[in-house]
Amino acid sequence: MRLLRTALAGLALVLVAGACASSGEPRDETPTYVTVDNQSRYDMTIYVVRDNGQRVRIGRVTSVSEERFEIPSYLVFGITTLRFLADPLAAQGSPISNQIAIVPGEEIHLTIPPM
Repeated sequence: MRLLRTALAGLALVLVAGACASSGEPRDETPTYVTVDNQSRYDMTIYVVRDNGQRVRIGRVTSVSEERFEIPSYLVFGITTLRFLADPLAAQGSPISNQIAIVPGEEIHLTIPPM
């Protein structure tokens, strides 16, 4: 009987913690996009780079083409500063953008010049 009460208390604690995880405030779920115009002759893997240096892969753009990628919503909250890194598949060097301040719902345009 005591084991059953302990298990029920543990379950209640998990349910309460889950209820507290939601702040009740509406979160802006408007998608944020980056359009990458790759003018180089190399295919590029595109990453979002956070202030702490963490890289999050968002996709690949082939040479001399343009692609539109959605930036994961967990990376953009309020005014967020991000950088974008283009990693060429068959060449040296990885161009990285300056820091860009982004708000949810914004569309960013990046151009990778010919190399």
